[in-house]
This record gives sequence, structure tokens and C-alpha cells, in this order.
Amino acid sequence: MIFLNSWNKYAIRFIDAPVFSWGSIKWVKEYEIMVASGMKPAISFKVTKPEFAFAEIWNSLECGTIQWCIKALDDESKMIDYGGTFSFSKSPDFDGKKQDPLDYRNCTQKIIKFLTSYEHPDNYDPSLPAYIWHCAEINGKPYHASYPGLNYTGIINAFLRYARRTDNAIQRDDLLKRAIQLGDWLLENRLPENYALPLLPYSTISKGEFSGGCEGKSITLFRSALLGRAIIHLFNSTKQEKYLEYARHIAGVLQKHQRPDGSWPYRVNPETGEVVAEYTSAAIFPVLLFEELDNLTGGSEYLQSREKAVQWILENPVKTHLWQGMFEDIPNMKPFKNLEPCDAIATARYLIKHQEENADYLKIAQRLNRWIEDQFVVFGPEPALPYQPYYPSILEQYACYWAMDFHTGEWVLLLRDLYKATGKLEYLHKAIAGANTMVRFQQEDGRMATFGVDHRFDIPQANHHGDAYECWFGCTAESAVYLMEWSDDFQEISKQERKTTEY
Repeated sequence: MIFLNSWNKYAIRFIDAPVFSWGSIKWVKEYEIMVASGMKPAISFKVTKPEFAFAEIWNSLECGTIQWCIKALDDESKMIDYGGTFSFSKSPDFDGKKQDPLDYRNCTQKIIKFLTSYEHPDNYDPSLPAYIWHCAEINGKPYHASYPGLNYTGIINAFLRYARRTDNAIQRDDLLKRAIQLGDWLLENRLPENYALPLLPYSTISKGEFSGGCEGKSITLFRSALLGRAIIHLFNSTKQEKYLEYARHIAGVLQKHQRPDGSWPYRVNPETGEVVAEYTSAAIFPVLLFEELDNLTGGSEYLQSREKAVQWILENPVKTHLWQGMFEDIPNMKPFKNLEPCDAIATARYLIKHQEENADYLKIAQRLNRWIEDQFVVFGPEPALPYQPYYPSILEQYACYWAMDFHTGEWVLLLRDLYKATGKLEYLHKAIAGANTMVRFQQEDGRMATFGVDHRFDIPQANHHGDAYECWFGCTAESAVYLMEWSDDFQEISKQERKTTEY
């Protein structure tokens, strides 16, 4: 039996022509590759190596489902092995059109109003806002679980950032109080001090307990770094030392558990330190925490740990494409089975920021962006999806192949950074279109449709579990953060555009 062994063996779709490889077969003289597009008869090719590149026929294939197979042939051209039929979708690329910008500021105002006026009480502590114990509203009811590393990070950052920009003193005070409430809740509800990972935040809470879901009692280790950065922002807004001390504590625990090669494990039993799931590509998030702390203090306490992690990223997921091991609500999966773009985006943005340190960093960031687009960005009618979201938008991961609001926002800021670094209008036009998509995902009451909106019907989409409607509070909040950063920068970017001609 012939099995694919290239990084893209589980890939669902491609914009650019893929190259596949497979294990060599004894007694084979050559391989026959047969490719079928739609209802057209298959076309045939012969190769002598266990590899096939679609480049020479790519432009002749229409967007849609592509099926292909591999036959191993002997000296007499008889088939001695067969790989079955493989399939993927050929997806459209960006159309190059520049959209007029929508009202990003109004969108963020409506998000903040929604988050601060959400009426459902917390099911486990009625004195708390629902977004503490519940990560989402699903089918009109608060969901029973939450993921602090994602949920609280977005909400704290959204409240603090909007508090800095509003002219309404009452609103500013309310937002700061809400951010402090979340920060203090984290300090009061964290892992025991005698654990191997002492006092780190929980990464899953469910049904009123500090555990649950795919993780059980383990934690996704790198998620604490995201909360660490949000806690730093809380310190910057309040000057309360307890927040800075906690951020430094998180960084210290991460330093202690960094592997010699610069990486971290994915999931860990916090009580014993036992590794529950080995691989995550998400080393960039501790890097960002370390960098923010060193910048705050003017020191270099975390520099060595940061450099080791960056080198590991460059030698591993950047080269292998194994961007996997990101989410708390997904079980551990085979390598390449559940690729995702989140830490690839964060890595590309870090490399752009530090491009003066290495002449290759900007080129690597551009290649990462194109890989992200190839695997996850919907630029037009998408044959791999059961619905058609507004374009462009970004899909979360193979295991949850749905266009999402805040992931699109992450990509918009990467495109902005690439435009600033290169002057290429393609990046700017994609960024404007992506930001517009986020606005179009917003519902009348200000919430974001987390799984996107089908542009044909202009209605929010059900997820792969069949839930009729979902709004994740942290995702909605992160969307506000990204749109605020984008809109704050957009006026200056628009001035720069008039001086730029390269596409």
C-alpha cells in the first residue's frame, strides 16, 4: 500500500500547486500518477521518484475537487502496488481588488457594549459576569466551560485598550474595574503553590470546576504566557505590583520548564510535571512574554530563553510546517493531522519586528504568510466548505475548518506589518478586505458570529457540532483588540499608500 509522507498528506485544500511524496516501493520501475478534475477524464503522468509536483498542470485545473491516485509499476508496466484515491480542493487566490474601508471604530464600540451589557448571569457564581465561567453563548445559553488563556486574555486586553481611547470617564472606569475583576479572579483561582507548576493559571475550567474537556486536570502550558502578557497590560494600566509579580512568576515557571532545545511540551500534569502531550509549535508565545518583560524592565533576564525558543522555531515548524498543538478543546492528534495558522502568524509578526537582526527574517515571514493563505485563507468560492463566508477570512484549524472572526484579525495585523515592511499594495488590499470581513461578521447587538456568516444568506453559521449559533466572548473581545489596533494605524497607512506603487 502506498502512503503519503509529505507534510501536506492531510491537507484539505491548496491555492498554490502542492508537491506530494510517498515511501519508495521495492521492484518499482516507475509510478503512474492519474489526476481528475471534476467530471473530466483523468490525465496520466509517469515519474521515477516517489514524488509528484502539480505545478506543470496546476493552471489547467479548475477550482474545485481534485482527485488523484498513484500506481506503482514494474519493468513490464504491470501494477504491483496502489495508493487508493486521494483528494483535495483547489481554491481561488486573492482577486486583487481594493475594497473601501468599513466603519471599524463603530464595530469595536458595539463589541464593547455587547460584552459589558450581556444579561445572562454566571451559572456557577451569579455575582460574576458570564464571561468568567462561560467562554461562549451557544444556542442562546452560556456554554458550560471556559478557557482562561484564550477567553480572559482577549477580554482584559479589549477592556484596557478601549478604556484608553474612550472619552467617557464613566465608561473608562467601568472597563478598568472589569479588567481588574478578571485579573484578581485569576490571582485568587490558580494552581496550588505546592504543584510542580506552581500558581500557573488553569487552562480549562468547566461546570464550576477547575478542570474538564480534553485536558482533564492537565494544562496547556504555553497558554499561561498569553495571560502573562495580559497581566502585564493590567499592571501598566493600574501600576499595581501584584500583577507584574504574577507575570514574572509565570515567566519564571516557563523558563524552568523550557527544554534544552528551546521548546516546551504541549500538555502537562501541573501537579507532577509529567508531560501528557509532547509536541506544540507554539513556542512563540513564551517568547513574546519574555520580550515584553525585558522591554518593561530594561533588562535581559529572559534573553537567552527567548533566543533558544526562536532558534527552535526556525529549525522546526518553519522548516517542517508542523504548526500544531494549539487549542485546549482539541485532543492530541497525529503529526500534521491538525495544522493551524495561529502561532505561524505570531511568528511571522515577530520576525518582521526583528528583521534587522537577520536578513532572512522578512523573507521567512513572507513565506509563512503565503503558507497560511494557501492552507487557511478563503479568498473566494471555497469548495472545501459547506458554506460560503465573506471573503477573505481565515479558517481556524484542520479539525475546525471554519472561518473565524478573531483569527482573521490576527492575519490582518500580519498583513499590515508586511505592508509596512515591504510597501507591497497586495498586503494592504488584503488587510482592508480582511478587516471588512470582520465587520461583516458582526451581528446587530454587537456580538461577533464566531464561525462566520454565509454571505449568500447573511446569517451566522452553525459549527461542525451542529449548534445553530455561537458567539465566543474571548474571540469577540480579541476581534475588538485587533480592529482597534488596525483602525488606529489605518489613517497613517492610507497616507503611505499614496506613495506606494509596487503590488
